[in-house]
Amino acid sequence: MNAFRDLSKIGILLIGISLLIIAGLAVHWYLTFIQRLPPSSTPPFNAYCSHNAIIIHANVELTRVQVYDNRSRQICFFDRIPRGSEELCVVGASGAYIVKVGDHKDIVECWPPPKRLWSD
Repeated sequence: MNAFRDLSKIGILLIGISLLIIAGLAVHWYLTFIQRLPPSSTPPFNAYCSHNAIIIHANVELTRVQVYDNRSRQICFFDRIPRGSEELCVVGASGAYIVKVGDHKDIVECWPPPKRLWSD
């Protein structure tokens, strides 16, 4: 009976040691992989098209905002858009447009509105 108690104590000790090793490996994995991931960055602006108008929402203060059509002609220019504000650039037709601030560019697609089907 005494030998059985000694074996159970050794088993509990081995389980404790293995849990410590597993915890150490988890901490090592966290420190080497998770913390080396690049932080997620918020883009300086969000732009989308609605009813043939490009809406630009500034996540940070923007300066010299330019909007180009698909032939690289500038159609809108905003000297400054404060953080949290929005500006509106009316476009002539559906198509692809480029919104540029500094080195950051976004392509915005404007689609024609869906045709309404009238039922009799």
